[in-house]
Amino acid sequence: MNTRGSLFLLALCGLPSSLVLAAEARDSAGRLTRYVDPVHQTAVPFGMRSHWLQPWRAYLETVPAARLREAVGINLNVEPDEADAVCRHLAKNGFVKVRVEFGWGSIRWDDPKRLACPERFEKVVGACKRHGLRPLFLLNAHHGVPCPVQFFDVTLAQKAKKGDRAIRVDPAVLPRIVPGRSGLSGLTDYWAGEVLFVKTGPDGLIELSKPLPKDLPAGKAHAATLKYLPFYPSRRASDGRVPPQFAETMAGWLDYTEAIAREAQRVLGTEGSPDAGFDLEVWNELTFGSKFLSINHYYEKPVAEGEWAPKEILRQTVAWVVDPKNRLPGVGVCDGFNNQWPWGAGSTAPPGLAALGKHPYAGVRRFPQDQGPPSGIRPVDALGRPNGIPVAPDRWKDRFVPKYVAHFPEYFLTAIQTEHLIRDLSPITTELYGVKHGRATHPVWPDGRAAKAPELWITEVNLDPRGADPGDLTTLARGGKQPVAPGLTPGDADRMKAKAVLRYLVSFVNKGTARIYFFAAKDRDPMGLALLRGEFFRDLKANRNQYPADDGPLTSPAMLAVRRLVGVMSGGAAIQRPRSLDLVEIAEEHGHKQFEGDPATAGKTPNPHPPLYHRDVVGFFPYQAGDGRFVVGVYVMTRNLAHLYRPDAPASDASRFDLPAERYQLSIRGVLGPQCTARLYDPLDDKDIPMKVLRTAADQIVVEIPLTDSPRLLVLEDRP
Repeated sequence: MNTRGSLFLLALCGLPSSLVLAAEARDSAGRLTRYVDPVHQTAVPFGMRSHWLQPWRAYLETVPAARLREAVGINLNVEPDEADAVCRHLAKNGFVKVRVEFGWGSIRWDDPKRLACPERFEKVVGACKRHGLRPLFLLNAHHGVPCPVQFFDVTLAQKAKKGDRAIRVDPAVLPRIVPGRSGLSGLTDYWAGEVLFVKTGPDGLIELSKPLPKDLPAGKAHAATLKYLPFYPSRRASDGRVPPQFAETMAGWLDYTEAIAREAQRVLGTEGSPDAGFDLEVWNELTFGSKFLSINHYYEKPVAEGEWAPKEILRQTVAWVVDPKNRLPGVGVCDGFNNQWPWGAGSTAPPGLAALGKHPYAGVRRFPQDQGPPSGIRPVDALGRPNGIPVAPDRWKDRFVPKYVAHFPEYFLTAIQTEHLIRDLSPITTELYGVKHGRATHPVWPDGRAAKAPELWITEVNLDPRGADPGDLTTLARGGKQPVAPGLTPGDADRMKAKAVLRYLVSFVNKGTARIYFFAAKDRDPMGLALLRGEFFRDLKANRNQYPADDGPLTSPAMLAVRRLVGVMSGGAAIQRPRSLDLVEIAEEHGHKQFEGDPATAGKTPNPHPPLYHRDVVGFFPYQAGDGRFVVGVYVMTRNLAHLYRPDAPASDASRFDLPAERYQLSIRGVLGPQCTARLYDPLDDKDIPMKVLRTAADQIVVEIPLTDSPRLLVLEDRP
C-alpha cells in the first residue's frame, strides 16, 4: 500500500494528524521527514512507556553555546592535598563547576556553626577559588555520621541474642549514655545509633528502642551519641502542630547550613560581593543513608506520626538562603531529595528553589528478558497508540518486545522507562498524577507573585563500564546472563567514558539541563567511573602533589574530549542575533537498525512494531556559538555503547567498539545557504572528517556527513 493509502487508514482510525505525519515519516524508506513531533512526548504520559517513541524529539531548540560551556562539572572526590592539582587539571580541560560534600557530621560538637576540620575545607575550596571552579556544596546527613556524633564503645557484660529488647553493659559507661540519643551502631549498616538506648539502670541494664537485629557477643560493641534527634515529622498528624523535637533538629540543620555558607564566603573571599560564588544541594538521594530523616526508623513502633520531614527541610533551607538579611546573593539551592524520583516539579517546589537535582544513572538492561512481568505500566507502540494485552486489572503484557541491549547515556531522555527526564526538561507542560511538570512550571510566593521556574541540574551521572560485565565469557556469565562486552580493557573503558561524556553534554544540555556534574574525578578501579586517569594520581603521589611537568600522557580521553568540545563551542563575542536551526529531513541508503521489528506485523501498513532504524535515533543538537556561527552535535544515539562492532580487531584497538561510520544526508533550515560554509570535527579523536555540501538554498543547506556513535560537531558559518 502506498503512503497516501496508509494515511487514509490512519485517518479512519481517528488518530491525531501529528501521529499520521509521524507514521508517514517512518514509512518513507530511507527518509525521516518529520524529525520533530510533540507526539514523542505527549503520547507517552506517565504510566506508559515505549521502545519506539523518543521524547527528546518532541521539540528542537538552538541553544546558546555558552550554556554548554557553563554546564560542565564534576564530583570532586579527592584528598585535600590533591585538590589544587586536580582543580588545575579540571579547569585546563574545560570544567567550570565541582560538587563536593561536607556533611553535617563535619560540624563541631561544641559549636554548631563551626567546622570540626576547617583545614580540609580551606584546601579544597581554596583550590576551587584559585582555578575558577564554582563549588556546589552537598548538605547531607548520611545516617553513618548524620550530625555531630560522639563515638564510643560499650562493654556487654554478657552475650545478647537477636530479638533481645535489652542488653547489660559495664555500668562504668553509663555516664556517657544519653537516653534517646545514644545507641548501638553498625549492626546492619553503616548507621550511628541504629538501636537507641531508651532507659538505663544503675546495674547496667539498658532497654532498647527495638529488638536487636543480630546476635552480639560479650565484650566491646560500637555505640554513638547523636547531638540532635533524628527528624520528627514536621507537623503532627494529630493536631497539625510542629513537634518541638523537629524544631530543635531543624534549627541545628540551619546552623550547619550557615556554617558551610559563611566558611565558603570566607575562603572564596566573596563577603559583600554581588555573587557569593557557590551553591548548595540539600540531600543526596533517598535510596540509601537516609534513616536520619525519620525518628521512626530508630524504633520498633512509630513514635510520631505526621508530615515527613524532607519537604519542610527543603522549604526552610531555601527560605533561609534567599532571605536578604543572610547576605547570600547568587547562591542557588538544589533539591536533592528527588535525585532518583520523578515526583519533584517546578510547580510544587518551594519558591526560591534554583534547581531540581537528578541522578539519571542507567544500568545495563537486556530486552526482552528485562522487560519484567506484566505491570501497570502500559506499552505504547510506534504509532503512539496504547498497546499491550490486558492480563488482569491494570496489568499489561507487551504484544512484542524487541531484542536489544540498553547501555547508553541518553536512556532517561527516551521512553523505554516511564520515568524519563523530558517531562521536566521540556517546554511542553504535562501532568504526573495531576501535578504539572515541565520547564516552565514554577511555584508562587506567599503574596501571589510568580517565582522563577527552577532549572534542572544533574548532580551525579556517568555510564559505568563495569555495568557492561567486562571479562571473559567463560568466567563472567552471571545468573545465566552473558557479559555485554566480553574482554573490555581499561583502554576500551577510557574511550567508552569519553564518548559517554560527549553524549551526555551534547544531548542533555541541548534539551534543557543547566548543569551536569559527572561522577567522579577519582576511582581506584581503572574500569570504574573516574574521568581522571589513575596515572595522574600516581604521579601526584610520587611528586608530593605537585602538578605534573608534562600532563599530556596523564590526561584521559574524557578530559581531552571535554576540552575539545568546549573549545569548539567558544564563540567570542556575545550573540546579538539569536537564530534557530531546523532539521527538515534525514536521508540514508543503508537502512541500518538498532533492533528488528515484530515479524507478526511486518506486513502491516502502518506497522505498530517496526524496526528502530538508525535514522530514527540520529541526534541533532544545535548550539549557536556566535552571530552566524552554529555548532551542531550529530551522532547515532545507539542503544548499546558497549557493542563490539569489530570482534576480530586486537584488544589494543579501543575503536573496535565504535559504530562504523554511516553516511547521512541532512537538510538543515535556518542558515544563509549561499554563503554558508560547513566543517565536520571529531572531538573524540581531534580531527576533521571529510564531508560534502550537496546543495544550498536561500535559507537551507544540505550536507552529506559520516556519523558514528560519538558526537561529531557540524560547524556551520554564514557570517559575511
